[in-house]
Amino acid sequence: MQIHTLRRTFPLARCIVSRAKLKTLRDITGSPITACKTALDETNQDVQKAKELLETRGLAYPKPRGIARTKRLARRYKDGYVSLHDGEEGVRVVQLSCETDFVARTKEFTDSLKAFMNALAKCPNETIDNTEIEKFMEMKLVDEKEDRHNNKTIKEVLALLSSNTLENCDINNLLKRTVRPGLVIGSYLHGELEGRAGEPRIGTRAGVAVCESQSRNIAGVKKLANSIAMQVAAMKPMYIAKELMPENLLESKGKDKGFLEEMVLMEQQYVDTDEKKTVNEAIIQKQYELKAEIKFKEIFYYDCKQ
Repeated sequence: MQIHTLRRTFPLARCIVSRAKLKTLRDITGSPITACKTALDETNQDVQKAKELLETRGLAYPKPRGIARTKRLARRYKDGYVSLHDGEEGVRVVQLSCETDFVARTKEFTDSLKAFMNALAKCPNETIDNTEIEKFMEMKLVDEKEDRHNNKTIKEVLALLSSNTLENCDINNLLKRTVRPGLVIGSYLHGELEGRAGEPRIGTRAGVAVCESQSRNIAGVKKLANSIAMQVAAMKPMYIAKELMPENLLESKGKDKGFLEEMVLMEQQYVDTDEKKTVNEAIIQKQYELKAEIKFKEIFYYDCKQ
């Protein structure tokens, strides 16, 4: 009788990664710690080979020579979501973009966006915009529900998100405006996803309109500001008024009615009414009702699907 010997195989134990090699690899690649550990494990702690592996996977950021990352960088952002919070303290917006709606709909993507919104709420600055995105990227996430986010910078979370989804994922727009006496902020969010109470709202398109008014009827001014924010989200104006257009553009397009009606907020047809009137006429009418001047100072438009 032939006897068969049962052999049980065990996976090889991972080698203990040297802290010095981990630090060296992270310094020269800018990759997340977990990605560096994995690369060192797979290359038997050879720093040079681990570096090349990270580049090939598109995770070496200072010098992205890897084929995979080079190809990925050439691809365009065509999808994503925008998160908007409008409260008593003011308005916050984060737009997180990716390449496909398949990735945008994943839990990891939307959880990351919510984490970034929570981080923005903790920023002490009253006013934040796109000029501070790089600084925002260095913020460390703390007290997050998702363990994978805790004690990582926003830049590291984005790197992991891109690695896990194999798509470009990045923060394209950032906004924080704080309410103060005489300043009213309106907002509008389109294509809103269902979410739990207390969580940041998420949608596909958003508009924000900031105005100044000394009216005592703050609710009335806020209602108008929200309506103008919807106008901005729907019609995508580039300028608030004709007088605010660049001088060279004003000279060449200042009398082009079609251009003005498309690109200048005050010249556009007001969408939040069945009556035929411009946005400027609607604002004048509201000023008459509230017996106070209302002056729009800033408008912002966000669209992840364009």
